[in-house]
Amino acid sequence: MFKINIPMIEFNHWDIYFKSAYDFLFLFTFLWLSLKIGGI
Repeated sequence: MFKINIPMIEFNHWDIYFKSAYDFLFLFTFLWLSLKIGGI
């Protein structure tokens, strides 16, 4: 049971990390495009 529970916890943490990483990339791309359009 204990060995089975560890991967599930790690998977949940990785899922959170991937979601936050995608959110960060989306915000970074949005800011970069807005700066490119702004001519800065």
